[in-house]
Amino acid sequence: MAMSTMLRPLAPALAGLLAVTAGAGAQQDGAMPPPPFVNDPVPRENKPAPPEPFLAPAPPKPAAVPPKPAAKAPPAPAAKAAPVRPDAAAAKPAPGAADPGDDRPAAKPGAKPVEIAGTVPASAAVAGIWLIAPEAGGKGCTVNLEEGLTIGGYGVTGNEGCSGGLAKLKDAFAWDFVGPALVIRDVAQQTLVRVVPQGAGTYAEDKPAGARLLMVKAARGVDRIPTASELFGSWQLRRPGGAAICSLTLQNTPPPGGQESFGLLVADGCDAAVARLKLASWRLEGTLVVLYGTEGGSLSFEPRGAGTFVKAAKEGGKPLNLVKAK
Repeated sequence: MAMSTMLRPLAPALAGLLAVTAGAGAQQDGAMPPPPFVNDPVPRENKPAPPEPFLAPAPPKPAAVPPKPAAKAPPAPAAKAAPVRPDAAAAKPAPGAADPGDDRPAAKPGAKPVEIAGTVPASAAVAGIWLIAPEAGGKGCTVNLEEGLTIGGYGVTGNEGCSGGLAKLKDAFAWDFVGPALVIRDVAQQTLVRVVPQGAGTYAEDKPAGARLLMVKAARGVDRIPTASELFGSWQLRRPGGAAICSLTLQNTPPPGGQESFGLLVADGCDAAVARLKLASWRLEGTLVVLYGTEGGSLSFEPRGAGTFVKAAKEGGKPLNLVKAK
């Protein structure tokens, strides 16, 4: 009884303590929060802790795109080689069959020769009428070397009159250059004549002198190459249809100090235009008879039948003939 009396004043405190203890356990079990302490001057609010803010996951970074390879510039076109074109004295590839004297590979038949703009084609320089005849004298024949293309080179015409030792030239069909040589072939591309340049517009076979054929520019109707032995003697210079204006002697011996020509004597009383040339020597250049002066002047004459030569067109001026004196 006395104990009860002693504990009665403590009852409220014990009850509060028990309530706090029970509230803490209930809070741990998810029960309602305990009432505020009796002796708390400021009631405490038992609010739940604010939730963590929701953070959306960061979007994935896009995969790195590899850089595009740099565009390659198209290759520059290769420079074309300038064709090399030979001049009139040089050779161009032979479009026909290979010739025994040619050490280059033959081009295909009918191949078009290469020409360079601004130059005179070799074919144009050679095209024209040529006389092919024995160097030692004797009848020859003329051929017309054309500028127009054909199979195997350039065309050949006007050879119908070839006969005797040159009858094979009746079959001439084409001509062309092979190295430095000029060749004439038949339709089967067989070589009929092969000549090489000798200077002064003359071509000759590669044979000993006196046993070879010569090819020289000549007018139609000329069928032989004059020889020095036929020309030795007395001659006259005449205007066509007129009297002689000068008498000459074509000697068979060299002039003083010269070995490549023959001596020439001029008679007194020659025309002043002839006298001024101071003619002193002469020689044959192909079919031309050329008279030379001591001071660089000259006169050229081309054949026009037996015993008659006419002044070459390249000389210009008034017509003049060189006629064998009777």
